Amino acid sequence: MNQKIKISKFPLFEVVDYLKTDVDMEQYLAAAIEDGDSTLLAAAIEDIAKAKGCYQDSI
Repeated sequence: MNQKIKISKFPLFEVVDYLKTDVDMEQYLAAAIEDGDSTLLAAAIEDIAKAKGCYQDSI
C-alpha cells in the first residue's frame, strides 16, 4: 500500500539547532564555501550568527 506523507507532518528543521560547537560551525561554513554558491554561503553565515546569538531579524 502506498501512503502519501504530508510535508506538514515532519518537524521543522533548523540547522541552528545542530551548530553546537565551533568545529560544527567551521565544518558547516567550509562545506558552504566548497559548494561555491554565494547564496548558500550567505545563508550559512546567517545560520552561524544565529547559533552564536549574534543575529537579529530586521524589522
